[in-house]
Amino acid sequence: MKNRAAYLFFLLVLITVTDAPRAQESRLGERIADKENELAKLREEIKEHRKNIERLKREEKNVGDYLERLKEERNLTKSLLEGIEEKADMMEKQASLLKISLESNEKVYNQRLKLFSGRLREIYKERNRDFWQQILNADDFPDLIQRYKFFLMVAARDAALIDDIKTKKEEISKKKAQLVKMIHQLYLSSEEKKKELAKLRANEEERKRALNQLKEKERKHERRIDELAAAEENLLNIINRLEKRKKTIDMRGEFGEPDFEGLKGKMPMPVKGRTVREYGRSRNPEFGTVTFNSGLDIDAREGSPVSGVARGRVEYAGELSGYGKCIIINHGNSYYTLYARTGRIFVKQGDQVEKGDIIAEASSSTVSSERVFHFEIRKSKRALNPRGWIK
Repeated sequence: MKNRAAYLFFLLVLITVTDAPRAQESRLGERIADKENELAKLREEIKEHRKNIERLKREEKNVGDYLERLKEERNLTKSLLEGIEEKADMMEKQASLLKISLESNEKVYNQRLKLFSGRLREIYKERNRDFWQQILNADDFPDLIQRYKFFLMVAARDAALIDDIKTKKEEISKKKAQLVKMIHQLYLSSEEKKKELAKLRANEEERKRALNQLKEKERKHERRIDELAAAEENLLNIINRLEKRKKTIDMRGEFGEPDFEGLKGKMPMPVKGRTVREYGRSRNPEFGTVTFNSGLDIDAREGSPVSGVARGRVEYAGELSGYGKCIIINHGNSYYTLYARTGRIFVKQGDQVEKGDIIAEASSSTVSSERVFHFEIRKSKRALNPRGWIK
């Protein structure tokens, strides 16, 4: 009876694992899950940005837009890296708690085993003492009831101890599995961080390259504006010299169009192609500069025939600074047409041309560098909108 009382005492005073670490684990698990949801959304956003960046690379991109996309990707990647670090910190804390919990469970499990081993030895030693004999040796009925209750309590405690040992064993296995999983997740987070850091460095390099490209493009754009101003001045000088020739107006019936003004709305396009820039002022979306286009810019297929739009005489055929290979036709009465940035030229100064005659061919064109066919109509020095003349 004395040994059983001691056993019962140990059962009653045995220290169990506190629920505090479990509560901490649970809260950390929820925070890690929330952080992973945030990271998943960031990954999707970054994925979409990178798709757009690749699309801009393939297309003829606006460098300013491209730089903005790269900047957005950089900021999102930085947020992702910060999130990965936060998640890793929480996972490390959770792994630490899991380790503490595992060690505590193993300690309790060993205590349970030790206690249960002692209990088995006690049972073995007293195996010859009959249960009913212990009951019937009671001094009186209350003592009998007390002994019976004690035996029931000991039996219940034995059963609880066995169940507790099984439970602790299962918990230990579960904690070990969780710890292995957590270590693997930490490894994956570390690898993701490495990859994203590499992409961030690549992004920085690409931004530097694109920024240099934008600066070079801006320099070219400024040079182009200067070239256009110089080209306009050259053209006006040529027209001015032609206007000073006394026979320019008087001889219009001999070489020019008798009624050039009557061609309004009836004039054919000088070349087949897509108009990429209309007559008038336009604002550059990248640099904010305003330029004036004195004619139409047409993106024509290389080798397409360029035709004269009315009867007249070739006054200029050759290179003209800012206009490339250029033809100027005098139609009389101070009307001129200009065919610029052409390929091969088939006429020479002084040639008479009729409406529809092929005078040149379109060159290979690149819209971004403004190497497109350019067409103008002028009344003396004043540029007219060709849209009012072309049918």
